[in-house]
Amino acid sequence: MYCELQCIWKDSGIMIDVKLQLLMTVVFPVLLYAAETWTVNKEDEKILIAFEMRCYRRIMAVKWQDRRTNEEIRAVVQRKETFSGYNPNEEAPSVLAYLLMIDC
Repeated sequence: MYCELQCIWKDSGIMIDVKLQLLMTVVFPVLLYAAETWTVNKEDEKILIAFEMRCYRRIMAVKWQDRRTNEEIRAVVQRKETFSGYNPNEEAPSVLAYLLMIDC
């Protein structure tokens, strides 16, 4: 899913807000639905956060040579960590309810 959207991520004619909405409504729900079957530990949480940041950097066309911190990227996209503390194995509500609780 994410790879199929590469042409959209690279398109400079599409506003970043639209790309972020697409990311939050298409990519993250699929990932979180799959994550419900995992036993999420600290290492898995790091992987989820790294994927989230990779998505934001790809959308904003930020290269690793730019040396921008995750906090700077989150400030630009105006989002907090989406996956931090996410544990689907606890008695959590559905993925949809979880996404509605995220402070976006």
